[in-house]
This record gives sequence, structure tokens and C-alpha cells, in this order.
Amino acid sequence: MFAGLLFWGPVALVLAVGLVALSVIDYRHHLLPNRIVYPLWSLGILTCIVQPLPGLDRADCCIGSVAAFLLTWLIRAVGSYFAKREAMGFGDVKFMGMAGAFAGWQAINFIFFVAASSTGIALLLLRHRGMRKGLQFEMPFGPGLCLGLLIVVLARLLGADVNPAWPL
Repeated sequence: MFAGLLFWGPVALVLAVGLVALSVIDYRHHLLPNRIVYPLWSLGILTCIVQPLPGLDRADCCIGSVAAFLLTWLIRAVGSYFAKREAMGFGDVKFMGMAGAFAGWQAINFIFFVAASSTGIALLLLRHRGMRKGLQFEMPFGPGLCLGLLIVVLARLLGADVNPAWPL
């Protein structure tokens, strides 16, 4: 347990700082920059190899990275086809690949649920305050994804019995 904290303490700090930066940048510019996502993805793969989060094994994280990337790519492609415009940025797809490397395949649905819920609530609050009007407003999805990943990582580090896998 203590060795896990020595390893995961600095990793969690770097991840949290990166997630805050990604959230702010995505909210302001609708962009999840590769220069932040790629190093975090590399860190996720490294932690997957060296010491996955409690309750996960290496296979969970490796499968999670690939599955999250492909599932999000599919959602983006189908959404864009039906919306006749970009439904989700490719930065969100890459972010989910990174998130899967940290949190495993079991957390994919939970992260999406938190992202959709928090983004929807934020949109309603902004509209209620009169800051955003109309149906064409684009709300960035990245801050919600960041929140979902942060919840999963912190819960697992705090020893919570986190198994947010819901049926696909």
C-alpha cells in the first residue's frame, strides 16, 4: 500500500494538473491539445505497465486504452454522420484513449456518464443565467471527461470498491 502511494502520489498530481489544464483550455478554446494529451497518454501506458491502479491489472488498462479510443471514435463517426457536421472533436477521442489507459475498460461507461451529466448540467446552468441562448451552442465535452476520469482515479486510490462497468 505504501509503495503504491509513493508511486501514485506524483502520478496523480501530474494527472490532476493535466486534467485541470485540459478542462480550462477546452472550455475556452474547444480544443484538447496533443501536447498535453499525448504525454498524459504515455504516462497512462507507463503506469499500466509498472503499477496499474488498485483493482486493475495490466490487461484491463491496455484493453481500456484501445477500447475507449475505438468506442469514442465510433460514437464520433456515427454522431457526425447523423448530425451532418462534426459531433465530437477528435481530441475527445484521443482523451478517452488516454483515460482508458489509466482507468481500464471498466470505467469507460462511467466516464461518459459523468461527462454527459456534468456537461448537461453546466449547459442548463449557463442557459438559466442567460449566458447562452439558442440550440446551436456548442458545449465542450472535455471538462466532463476530465471530471469523470478524476473521480475514477481518486476513488480507486482511496480504496473505494469502484467497478463502474455498466452493460454496453
